[in-house]
This record gives sequence, C-alpha cells and structure tokens, in this order.
Amino acid sequence: MNRPRIFLSISKIEEESAERMIRGVLQNQKLQRTWDFYWDEANRLAAEPEMLGRGKWDGVISRHTTAAIVDVCKRLKIPLVDLNDCPPFPRIPKVRPDNPKVGRLGAEHLLSRGFHHFAFVGFHNAEWSTQRLDGFSARLREAGRQPVIFESLFEPACSPEWTSSETAALMEWLRTLRHPLGIMACNDLRAIQIEDACRKLRLRVPEDVAVLGVNDNEIRCELAHPALSSINIGQHQMGMRAAQILQELLAGDMVPAPETLLDPLGIVMRQSTDILAIQHPKLTGALKYIHAHACKGITVSAVSNHTGIARTQLETVFRKLLGRSPGAEIRQVQLAKIRELLLGTDLTVKAISEKTGFRHAEYLNVFFKRATGETPGQYRERMREIA
Repeated sequence: MNRPRIFLSISKIEEESAERMIRGVLQNQKLQRTWDFYWDEANRLAAEPEMLGRGKWDGVISRHTTAAIVDVCKRLKIPLVDLNDCPPFPRIPKVRPDNPKVGRLGAEHLLSRGFHHFAFVGFHNAEWSTQRLDGFSARLREAGRQPVIFESLFEPACSPEWTSSETAALMEWLRTLRHPLGIMACNDLRAIQIEDACRKLRLRVPEDVAVLGVNDNEIRCELAHPALSSINIGQHQMGMRAAQILQELLAGDMVPAPETLLDPLGIVMRQSTDILAIQHPKLTGALKYIHAHACKGITVSAVSNHTGIARTQLETVFRKLLGRSPGAEIRQVQLAKIRELLLGTDLTVKAISEKTGFRHAEYLNVFFKRATGETPGQYRERMREIA
C-alpha cells in the first residue's frame, strides 16, 4: 500500500511559529509512520501554485493559503486544510485562533496588573488584528474601561523603512497618552515597535508602559528589550488539528466543519508586563499574596488577615480599583493554573485538584465547567486534539 504524500507549506521565513505548527502536524505518531511529507519551507507554493500539478499529492496543509492555491487544489481534487488566519475559503476546512478570545485574554492580563489606562496597537487592514481589538475592547467595556486605539496599514514585507515610519508614528501617539499605561499589541512584531518607541521617548517598560504581544515567538520575545510578555495562541494545537482534519478527509470519514477556532493557551509573562500598577500598598500586597497562595486553597478571609484590611473594606477596594472581587481574583488564578496543568501535564483531575486548592476533584469539575462551559476532560481533549 502506497503511503499518502502530503505537501506541507509552512514557511520558516514568513511564519514566526512555523516550528510549533509543524511539530503539531507531526504530533500523531501514527501519521509519522504512514504519511510522507514534502516541506515547502521557502513557501514556493504561494508564488507557483501550479507546482502541485507536477507531482502526485494526496493532501495539502498550507499556512499561506491563497485563492490561487485553493483553485489549483480543487481542480486537481487534492484535499486542502487551510491554516491561514484570514476569512475562510468556500468548502475549504480552516483552523485558526479564536481571535476575539485572544483579545479578551490580553485585556484580562492587563486588568490583573492593575492598570486603569489601556491601549491597543494593530492594523486596520488585517482581520485577525481587528478581531483581537474587538475582544480586547469588549472585555474592557465590561470592566468599565475604554482603550485608546492606534491602527495603521500592515505591510507584509516589514521593510526597514516601514518599521522606522511606524516607530516614529507610535512615538507621536505615545506622547499624547496618560501613564501608567497597559498596551496590547496585535502581534509580537507590533509590540517590539512599541518598545522601541518607548525607549526613544525614555518611557520605562513596564513602569510607565506595559507591553503585551501575541504569538509568543520565543526568540523574538527574548531578544526584545525588555523581554516581551506574549499570548501563546496554540500554534502546536493548530498543526495537530489540521493533520487530524486531513486524516479524516483522506479516510472519507466525515465532512469537517468549515472553520475550527482554537482558544489561546495563555499568557507567557516576561519583563514587559511584570508589574502591578496600583497606588495602594495594601492592595498590592493582597494581590501578591493571592497570586502566591491561591492554589493552596486560601479564602478571602485569609487575604484579609494577611493584609490587615477588614473584609468589607477589601471587597470595596478590589471592586473600585480592579473591577472585581478578591474571590474572583483567587478563582482567576486557580483557573489559569488548572488550564496550565491540563495542557502541560498528564496529571489526573484528582491530582490537579490537589495542586490548585480543591479538596475534591468533584469541586474542581463543577468550578471549571461553570467557568468555561466544559469539563476538564473535554477541555484537555479539545485543546490537545488527540486523534
């Protein structure tokens, strides 16, 4: 029996997280044993879609999908799974991030750092950017806040001239804003432009301006000065899901959904947002205590005793300055840790409950389903996309 030949178009040059996506595709050991891959690492397919006709291909997974690639695959009857973060092509299954949720997560992070002034920097001609802005703005409105917005035209080539021009425009914009300020950028590249503009204006990051990126490209984030906090959007999971969908197409098992949206995995915090922007020493102490001990099963009363603030006063201060209760802050920290352990380990729900402050696994199950709409097991299976 011939092994299926799969054309894998994910460019290391054009895609920051190519390696994560490719490792996701290869995650399934069964596929590694039964498929043969050709890796188009230079993205030749985008410039020359007709190259698919010069070989025999059983399937295509493409991060840089264009209408021309779609047309060629349809004409040659080659199953295609699209990983491009753009509007879906008719009858072509797509896997991409849930961008509104990415934006909401960014807002949650900056709110949790105690900021009162917020901004978003993106591109008005990129749908993924405007969707992240929509989620960011919606979450801030729920907290009674409103972001200042800076958008311009995205240039895919990212030339030095364009980068310099964008940095200069950001400098002019930053001069008009109040500090301390929490900024979410639509991606890591944009976040680094913000850091560069801040450095030229002698604005301290994160003391004056905290900066959060998206994509968590480790090399880019670690090379930034200071090191850049970023949202991991789950590129590994996208690759896994794309391979699973292609496997289903080749087997004829089912007609996949036209679009699969995956939740972001979480915040990878580095120096650029590592600050609590709160001018209230006891509240700062309460937050530090919660973040250090939430997963040990602490109560609001324990926080009150630790800080020396009466419980009713603590509730009032939290709601006034952070827009949420101390109990909600404890639950938020627990939820983030549960998600981290579900995705990053093979621990049972019982073991995770012991590590996150729940006396019984049943309590954790109820808490997690109420917060997310699914059980821990359902969340783990969906996010890992195990075939």
